[in-house]
Amino acid sequence: MDWKFDHLVHFTLRPEEAKESFAGLGFQAIEGGRHEEWGTYNCLCYFRDLRYIEWIGFADRERAESSVNPLIRQIVKDAKDGEGFSQIAIRTRDIKETEEILKSRGLQPVGPFPGSRRGKDGRPLTWSMLFVRDEKEDDCRYPFFIQWGADEREREAGLGKFMIHGGAKPSLSVIGYAAERPENALRKFVRLFGTDAGAASGQDEYGPYLALPAGGVELRFYEISGKGGRPFFCEIRGTGQSRVARVKNGTYRLVSGVSL
Repeated sequence: MDWKFDHLVHFTLRPEEAKESFAGLGFQAIEGGRHEEWGTYNCLCYFRDLRYIEWIGFADRERAESSVNPLIRQIVKDAKDGEGFSQIAIRTRDIKETEEILKSRGLQPVGPFPGSRRGKDGRPLTWSMLFVRDEKEDDCRYPFFIQWGADEREREAGLGKFMIHGGAKPSLSVIGYAAERPENALRKFVRLFGTDAGAASGQDEYGPYLALPAGGVELRFYEISGKGGRPFFCEIRGTGQSRVARVKNGTYRLVSGVSL
């Protein structure tokens, strides 16, 4: 099993405005493309190890509302509460193997679902997505899994230039979740990943939290009600600056220090 953090999904009505906000912070954010079948489009910001932020919005709201893809259905639902972080994705090299692993842990996979878009250069990009049925999102919604149509070396070669920001190569390193019951959220993710290795507790400016290393990042679970088990902040390390930025109702904590 080789699961890695892939990306953070941030719903916004205008992804291009989020891209410009990040450019103002010194990041090299780029346009992505359109998901014609889903009625959405995106802008992106890449970091070390192929991790990235996806700002996704509606290009065709009616088409998005009729989509059967669970992520798009989730975004349509989240949009009723306004802009903000929606979900995270975990990268896998073998989505069929991942499906069997989830079943062996008593979880119910949903999918896989195909995905595609065309970039600004017109070239197609393809992937597959696998979801986990979740009966109780308030305790922290499960991530989804993604397998890309190209291998990591090929993607790294094509995307490496976009991971450089102000001469540095920062890392998206921490995701903070608002959970009704952090202990339940931790148990859910321990079951999902099949290990509690490295699990810990701590406290920061957002309050006490439980933490679990997963896929190369640290997931933190805070006792915060009313946010539907969604992420509410992410930390980017190695930026050469220390500040907190609010972009489209998402909190980005920029840390000068070295990447995890």
